[in-house]
Amino acid sequence: MNIVFPVYKNNIVKKVLNKGQKPVQRAEKYPNFLGAQCLSEQNKAQITKFTPPKLINTTSMFREDVNWMGFLSYLKGRFKDNDKVNTYIYGCSNGSEPYTMSVLFKKGFNNPEKFYPIIAKDLDEELIDDINKMQDGIVALPIRAQNQYTTISDLDERAQEALNLSDNDLKKYFEKMGDYVAINKEVREPIKFSSADILKDIDSIDSDNPSIVMTRNMWPYIDCSKYQEYADSLYEKLAPNSVVVLGHYDFIGDDGDYIFRSFANCLKKAGFTPSKFPIGRLDLSRNLVFEKN
Repeated sequence: MNIVFPVYKNNIVKKVLNKGQKPVQRAEKYPNFLGAQCLSEQNKAQITKFTPPKLINTTSMFREDVNWMGFLSYLKGRFKDNDKVNTYIYGCSNGSEPYTMSVLFKKGFNNPEKFYPIIAKDLDEELIDDINKMQDGIVALPIRAQNQYTTISDLDERAQEALNLSDNDLKKYFEKMGDYVAINKEVREPIKFSSADILKDIDSIDSDNPSIVMTRNMWPYIDCSKYQEYADSLYEKLAPNSVVVLGHYDFIGDDGDYIFRSFANCLKKAGFTPSKFPIGRLDLSRNLVFEKN
């Protein structure tokens, strides 16, 4: 039986560092920000049973910067009259957020198909290749994750809290395998993984239907001088009623706070309007959702 643990690769870090972009400064403050592995030695040993030692990404499913039930309520209201809604997730990493959105759609909508396919993209070609190779097998994530700030609760506990999932729901979506959680095929099937540079991928976005564009916790990797051009192009490309969703958690700290405000301001200058519906969980003063009305 083949088991894959989607991982964060060093090559994307090297590409960013070689360009002299912002993460160089963040790496000095937060050594784990660029993918430093925080799992226990026991977990590392378990991983090597199935795949060579690699760095596990510090992302996680049901990331704690979002009130996921609030976000679900927002999406229900926003798209109640739309028969088709595109879903794009950039900087998808090891698939944690696409899997999260797949569960959210299945749990919260009678017709989750209107959000499919979930288009998940990442700049790391090797990472995407690894994920795609195993879509017909078993995809597993560590049950416990740790990022640069704190240890996160068990994935199943996080899922139950985030979307009020019952034990039966959990069995439909996940399967415990010791210290890992297997993502069931029902969750994975709607997701299409591919590699792309977000700055060069505008043309692939559908303009005929509204879109959810998730660009969360990735902006420190992108040259700030590119923000406004991208925001302008995105606004022009997206259909009315579309939304762009940012993250909070990776933007804590002096330079991160500047990055967040900087890109958010670019979205506003482009014409997007900050949502009046708060979905942030760590800091309700931040607007994580920006709308094209």
